[in-house]
Amino acid sequence: MKTLHSDNNMTMMCAGDIMRRDQPLLTPEMDANEAANLIVEYQLEGACVVDQYGMLMGVVTEKDCIAALIQPLVNRVPLATVGDIMSRDVFSLTEDVSFLTIANVFAHKPYRWLPVVRTGVAVGSVGRREFLSAMTQALRVQPEYRESPLYLSAVDSDVRVAL
Repeated sequence: MKTLHSDNNMTMMCAGDIMRRDQPLLTPEMDANEAANLIVEYQLEGACVVDQYGMLMGVVTEKDCIAALIQPLVNRVPLATVGDIMSRDVFSLTEDVSFLTIANVFAHKPYRWLPVVRTGVAVGSVGRREFLSAMTQALRVQPEYRESPLYLSAVDSDVRVAL
């Protein structure tokens, strides 16, 4: 697993400020249909898979669920478990990762959402939707944003990312 840690605090907002906390945590023993129902109910792009201590083990996305649920419908095979379909190679954030670093990740990587961890324990997630909402809110409360010292060109800068 790869966890992105903040190497500086250039902005006021960070992952901990904008992360979504109200989400279900999946276990490897759950079946794919149960995971899909939770993802739909909570309107998520995916969900964290954790062990009995809350430690992040992997993630399951909408796409994973679609691929897993088509098999029982077409081939009449048993439902897969979350453990069978989860991605174990996970890119995650810590709560202190800066706003601009998250912007850089979402602008240049294929991720639609990222788990947020505290010492390996899943504590939330930041999705593109939550991030975009925070970004538009930041611009609304800053009426002179065209002359702001927070240059969005920093999003394209060579931000060092710990992978």
